[in-house]
Amino acid sequence: MYIKRLISKQIFKFNKKAAIIVVYSQDQSGKTTFFKQLASPDRKYADLAEPALRSMANEEPVLFLQRYVPPVLIDNIQYAPELVPVIKDYALKHSKPGDFWLIAPKEDAETITAIMQDLGDKFACLELCGLSSTELDGRESTPFIPDMQLLAGRMQNLVPHSVVEIYERIWHGSKPAMYNEGADWQAFYAKLVQDILQRDIRKFVQLNDEMKFYRFLCAAASQTAKLLNYAVMAKETGISIPTAKQWLGILERIGIVYLLQPAAFNGVKYVVKTPKLYFTDTGLAAYLLRWNTADALELGAMSAEFFETWVIGEVYKSFANSGQKAQLYYYRNFNGKEVELLILHNGVLYPCVISKSAQVQKMYKRFNIIEAAFGGCTEVKTAGGSVICLVPEFGTDKNNIMYIPAWMI
Repeated sequence: MYIKRLISKQIFKFNKKAAIIVVYSQDQSGKTTFFKQLASPDRKYADLAEPALRSMANEEPVLFLQRYVPPVLIDNIQYAPELVPVIKDYALKHSKPGDFWLIAPKEDAETITAIMQDLGDKFACLELCGLSSTELDGRESTPFIPDMQLLAGRMQNLVPHSVVEIYERIWHGSKPAMYNEGADWQAFYAKLVQDILQRDIRKFVQLNDEMKFYRFLCAAASQTAKLLNYAVMAKETGISIPTAKQWLGILERIGIVYLLQPAAFNGVKYVVKTPKLYFTDTGLAAYLLRWNTADALELGAMSAEFFETWVIGEVYKSFANSGQKAQLYYYRNFNGKEVELLILHNGVLYPCVISKSAQVQKMYKRFNIIEAAFGGCTEVKTAGGSVICLVPEFGTDKNNIMYIPAWMI
């Protein structure tokens, strides 16, 4: 099944001025297939997972570039650290826009960016996320900002979804392979977990007990959409709290989890400063927690947490697919009252309640804590509130609260 990836626009945009474009993502996000589909016939392809090419790239990087004269697509660039500075030197001396397309895992993007940082606009680094609901619908997208004027563009070509359809997407997850005809959900995620345990995490830690890390993965999945609590995960896994911190750091680095930071701006009152934990792929979390059907997930004990996790992920992707870094936060006070998402855009903070419910009549009360907490904050301005929920259509109430169907993100 061919699905147009929205980040294509950004790649073609940067390709007009950047000599080097790096696209990074977590495992199984479809980056190689995507880039091959995007490349013109004259662009050569080299996969450094092949031992012979990897050896040449590291031992004779200059000769490698003579063989793979730009424009070139180099996959698994992380396997050739000796080649990266040579590519940079080439770009500084005589490269042209679009010469190098490089594919790397998420955990290596920061290192590559640090090496390339003084190239200015000759270098671009973009994140390819898992499939967004917008991409699955075949719609265009912009960063999701709950402003009435900015939402106007999203009113065009909408594809409404029922709660059943939304939970089908939550359960399937965001990996492109899950939307191929005949895809086997159980087999796919079993293989993905095996790769995480036997390949990905071994870059960072030597495991004596592989199953212990598997139990940690399951414990982390059970904490999605909850305050980060190392003690709970450590207890459920039978490891120390320092080990839990180390292991969660690995999961964050390779892109399996995302930590949403609290809105602890200067002058904000009563703020709980613990991050919230989210799995970046709801399908993987569902597999780890043995929610084996979409119906079971929708009706299960963690239905609301999975919905919240999915919404946070969709908002994040809307920014990444536009080539922007999402500035997302949450707010919780000491009484446990919470606004699940705050989106910072151009100095304005947009508070959003995330609720699985379609009963929205009294949800305006949830925003009272924002007014109390941010009254003395001069660092950012706060906009009116929005509720992202399962209402059938967009609307506003007498308190100017917007009610946004989840499928509009």
